[in-house]
Amino acid sequence: MRLARTKLIGVVLCLAGSACAVRVSEVPAYPLYPNPGRHLDASEVAKLAALADSPTSGALLKSVDGKDLPDQGMQTFELLPGCHVVQTPNDLVLASDYMAWRGNVGSRIFPLRMKPGHTYVIRLSLVQDMSGGARVSIRAEEQDLGGTTTATFEPAKSADEIRACLAWHSDAK
Repeated sequence: MRLARTKLIGVVLCLAGSACAVRVSEVPAYPLYPNPGRHLDASEVAKLAALADSPTSGALLKSVDGKDLPDQGMQTFELLPGCHVVQTPNDLVLASDYMAWRGNVGSRIFPLRMKPGHTYVIRLSLVQDMSGGARVSIRAEEQDLGGTTTATFEPAKSADEIRACLAWHSDAK
């Protein structure tokens, strides 16, 4: 009984966003493209996911392209290739083995040039310092089909970065 409870706790923590052995590219995703009834192959879409290195409460993604995300109980979505502007929420609740943290971190905006077959992960980390304080780190990662990180991105620092992304086309490689 104790072993079964330990495995269940491990699965719950994995699904809550802590480190998992499952590749994000293999997780089922909610389609955010027109005509989702015609499911597209993984090689035709980009995946967007949010993961936290610590257990969290609430959604880790707020919107894509200015539209609030549907409450599907999941944080993995499929999008058509191209530029997508991803926004995180203002308020976050994160926990670690030693502390829980809740606060207004300010929304972050990531203009991501999404390529077909790639996965884009918004990764949130609670970084503790030696004095007992903590800060939240939010970055984006691009992963290939094998799950290897091929690029990392910081939040946009200007409207020009967003405009440059919106002008980009995925076939421009």
